[in-house]
Amino acid sequence: MTLLRIVNAFYAALFLVMALVSLVFLGASLKEQAGPPGNVWVSAGWALLLLLYAGLVFTNMRRAGADGPKERLIALNVAASVPMLAGLFAAEPSGRFLSGVAVLPFALTAAVLVARRRSNTA
Repeated sequence: MTLLRIVNAFYAALFLVMALVSLVFLGASLKEQAGPPGNVWVSAGWALLLLLYAGLVFTNMRRAGADGPKERLIALNVAASVPMLAGLFAAEPSGRFLSGVAVLPFALTAAVLVARRRSNTA
């Protein structure tokens, strides 16, 4: 369980840095005169998504070791894993790499919580 918290802490920092980079791109696209306004929404969407992922891994760090019902936390981790697993089939190699790397904390946490839940009920 300690290793799971370390992995989640690393990914929390990683997702926060990625959200900051998205905010930098958002600021750059706001100052751009010739670009389409769609660039602003793409950067804002990525920043929001990465902040949500960072919040989920922070929740994983706090709640994964606590006792109590974990059905919601398992469902959230599975829901976060599905788009990233779908990204593994993207056409770009960089997108496949980023999706494959970013799915690790969510898939690992969901697997560990399901295994702990089954061992507690048996």
